[in-house]
Amino acid sequence: MCIAILVVKKGLFIEVVRSLAIELLEHLRTTEITNKSPEEGLRQIAHNLLNQLLDERHLAFQRLIIAESRRFEDLGKVWLESRPQQSRRVLAKFIYELQQEKQLREAEPLLAATLFHDMISFYPTHKAMIEIPLIQEELHVFIDEAVMVFIHGYGV
Repeated sequence: MCIAILVVKKGLFIEVVRSLAIELLEHLRTTEITNKSPEEGLRQIAHNLLNQLLDERHLAFQRLIIAESRRFEDLGKVWLESRPQQSRRVLAKFIYELQQEKQLREAEPLLAATLFHDMISFYPTHKAMIEIPLIQEELHVFIDEAVMVFIHGYGV
């Protein structure tokens, strides 16, 4: 009986994770970046992504995932596939489109997206997780520098 309850609990928890990840991604998926320059589009995506990642609800959710991933096997994998990997795919689509327009050099779009995503998200998110958020001006500078580094590496 106890094992059956744990299995159900685990399944429900994983479905909640997937559902919340979809909800959190919706704003990023609907970011209007059509016909934007690589710099403008990357900046827009970065701002939208960080607004989501630094939202207190998302931070609490991420803390919960970290805390519970040892108890619920596969939870970490589900989280990574549902949230960060999906954000990277949205970004990879934009990068691919820019490559087709010859605005970025040819490279694996998902790898380029992963590098940009992780460059912009790691530091601000980890600071916020320990209750030391960046102020808006710092975020703008941080994003501008990340965009510049990315364009320098992948621009034509």
